[in-house]
Amino acid sequence: MVQVLKLANNPKLRDFCVDFQVWLEVDGFVDIIVSSDEATFHLNGNVKRHNLRFWGMANLHATLKNERAFPPEVNVFCTMTNHSVFGHFFFVTGIT
Repeated sequence: MVQVLKLANNPKLRDFCVDFQVWLEVDGFVDIIVSSDEATFHLNGNVKRHNLRFWGMANLHATLKNERAFPPEVNVFCTMTNHSVFGHFFFVTGIT
């Protein structure tokens, strides 16, 4: 997957960074930030493409592989706050 960064994005990105710095100065804001992420790993070695992001003007190495089978996979999930880490949680799917 390729997503292009354009010059028109620069003011929006800069504005977000400036606003975020201001929010960090607000009392208690850091305490309510919650960050989470998940990843899926196939146990047969295939790479699940939705976990990866490639940024650039063109994808010179684009390939598509269509796999019909549902191989066993592990989903990993974690959530973090300013005070705690919840996880890592592992979920195994596709095993019969």
